[in-house]
Amino acid sequence: MAEPNPSRHPTWLIFFAFPIVSGLVTGASHVPLPTGFLAYIGLIPLLLSITMLRGRAAFLAGFMNGVAYYVATIYWIAWITPPGVLGAIFYLSLWRGLTVWAISIVTRRHGVAGLWSAPFIWVGLEYLMSLGDLGFPWVLLGSSQVDYLPLIQYADLGGIFAVSFWILLVNLTLLQLWRQRSVVTVAAILLLFGVPAIYGLQRMADDDFAKSIRVGIAQPNLEPLAKEFRPFETTFAILKGQTIQATEQGARLVVWPETAVPAYFSTIAIWSRIWLTHSIYIYIQVPIILKWGHPGKPTTHRSSFHLAEQNWSAMTRCDWCLSANGHLFLI
Repeated sequence: MAEPNPSRHPTWLIFFAFPIVSGLVTGASHVPLPTGFLAYIGLIPLLLSITMLRGRAAFLAGFMNGVAYYVATIYWIAWITPPGVLGAIFYLSLWRGLTVWAISIVTRRHGVAGLWSAPFIWVGLEYLMSLGDLGFPWVLLGSSQVDYLPLIQYADLGGIFAVSFWILLVNLTLLQLWRQRSVVTVAAILLLFGVPAIYGLQRMADDDFAKSIRVGIAQPNLEPLAKEFRPFETTFAILKGQTIQATEQGARLVVWPETAVPAYFSTIAIWSRIWLTHSIYIYIQVPIILKWGHPGKPTTHRSSFHLAEQNWSAMTRCDWCLSANGHLFLI
């Protein structure tokens, strides 16, 4: 890549426009929009800014990129808690600022070639951001590719972080192609898409993949405050209907959403709700994974349970199916 010349670009373009546009475009690559392909070019403006910014300026540019990105992806939290969404956007944008600052340190020492450190730094900090009590593994860059199953089957080797790494490589290679067209760069683009596609199609066609069980996902989609002001029976009736419908369509495992049973394990309310839930299993004879908690016991509070026994007391905890922030993650 040719070395950038900052004097050729207005400061506002480098410091404000490029990072914000990049954040909005990559944010638009996520569901519910069918525009995952935008992630392939969405980081290019930010990468251009990184090559021309240093120190505090790089951090602030990354922070603004994060604000634009997270406003476009987690805005819906405002429906439940406006202060919460502001705090989340601020906190997560600090991580994006740190990421851009760290990459700028490498480019300061090694020039534009230092941009090739971006996939390693970005994914490394994405992973750290997903850990701990403040872990937030939502809307990671790789999750923008959920609509392209054949392209992301290599996630069975490296998880969502491998997909994020791949997206960074695609952006860097397209940036290289834009700056200096060559047969090698075109071949690299073809390989970046061809190899994952071939692996994915073969993986989806093999016998093990074909024998995978059908999983039904129950999601009531109630209004944000509905679970607070409506009785449990309202949620339960919707979940019951969706669960039965899923099994009629061939599901051999049904997953209920977080807080599907909104009560602590030690309270009186939970017993009647356990019996109601167990009655569904007796009817459909298909395992159900659901989640509830126990006050004062953080590990249980963040646990899911596997309902698949005639005796409801034999339900087993399955911490293996939890993600870093306690959300369900089947493996």
